[in-house]
Amino acid sequence: MNFFQQLLVTVIPDNAFQTADDWTADVPVGYDFAVGVSGNAPTSTTPLIWTRALTTAGTWGKDSPWGLGGHIAYLDGHVSFYQELGEEDGQLVNPTTGQQTVNILDVHDSENIMEAPEFSQ
Repeated sequence: MNFFQQLLVTVIPDNAFQTADDWTADVPVGYDFAVGVSGNAPTSTTPLIWTRALTTAGTWGKDSPWGLGGHIAYLDGHVSFYQELGEEDGQLVNPTTGQQTVNILDVHDSENIMEAPEFSQ
């Protein structure tokens, strides 16, 4: 059974995702993703999915599958790889203020983020 067959996602009335208890069985999940993103959000600056372990400081922790850095896929479909978020490598945009930020929680509320479970080898 492949990952997508194991990931059993259903939409419940309040438009939140719910996963089956064994959705990560035998398959490490490498990405976190946002739910409830408006189709009217800025397409080139709104992250939808990103490599797990992105910290609020804009760096990826030791749980990242890439070791250092990670991917971010945006609403318009483009994907970028960053060593870290910051002045040199790229920043996110806070949709409320329009200011650049390295903190994913400035873009998405924590309750709208589905985080990959911790993975240990």
